[in-house]
Parts: sequence; structure tokens; C-alpha cells
Amino acid sequence: MDGYRVDRRDFNPGERIDYTGVYFKNLTNTGKIVEDVLELYRPDGKPKRDTMLHVFEDLGPARKFWSKMKDGNLYKVQVDNAFVRHRGDMQLTEKVKHLVEQESEPKSAAMAYWNGEQTENPENELLVEYAVVTEVVSKSNDERRAYLIKRIWG
Repeated sequence: MDGYRVDRRDFNPGERIDYTGVYFKNLTNTGKIVEDVLELYRPDGKPKRDTMLHVFEDLGPARKFWSKMKDGNLYKVQVDNAFVRHRGDMQLTEKVKHLVEQESEPKSAAMAYWNGEQTENPENELLVEYAVVTEVVSKSNDERRAYLIKRIWG
């Protein structure tokens, strides 16, 4: 299955992308709390998010995330279905973040994420063991910034 990976590392077609844990090491305090909440409600049999490579299912959400990542590269990747460990809607992780910031109970949003529930406009991520680059979509910071400006200002 095809997907999209945003990564600061430099890859070329045919190269394998493995998990490194760098993203989780650089989280803000709120980001760490969100990940702690998701871990608290992670069901048995589901992988820990901080041990898996995150791949976007669709280009739109990948571009959105990429546009906010300084020095990020955008890749189209191939993922073996046998190595997909979870498919979750990132809109639900954003809901967990919003609830944490509002000091509201995030349990139902976290459980919905782990149950694979979908919001009205899902932005799905796949938690996978690895992915293989099939295409370099962009390594250009100028293109990334232009996309961000267009997304913000229309």
C-alpha cells in the first residue's frame, strides 16, 4: 500500500525508512502529555506509538504536517500491509490535545483513536514497522514554506 512520510532525514527511492524515536524526544510538554494519554488508554495488542514509524495514508494530511516541519522532506512510500500495526485518525489525536489544553477528560477521544474510529474528515496515520521510499515528493524548504503560506492565507 502507498503512503506518505514526512522526515528530516535524507532518503532516495528504494531506501528503507526505519523508526528512530527522534520525533518523540523533541515533543513539547503538551505533546508529551498527549502521548502519555494515548499510552494510558492503549489496548493490549496495539503497538506503542513511540516505537513505530508513522506514515500518512493520504497526501493532503502529509503535506499539512510537512508544511509545519522545518527542514522536513516529503516522501511517497510503500508499506507492506503485513507490517501495519494500527490505523488511526489523527483528528482524534488533535482532539486529545485540545481536551488536554482545556483540562477536560481526553479518555473517550484516546479510546476512539485506538478503536480505529473515524471523524467526519479523517486524517489517517499508519503505525508501521518500516516503509520504503518510492518517490521524493519534495526536499525543498522554499516549496514547503510556500505551501504553508498558501494553506494559511489561501
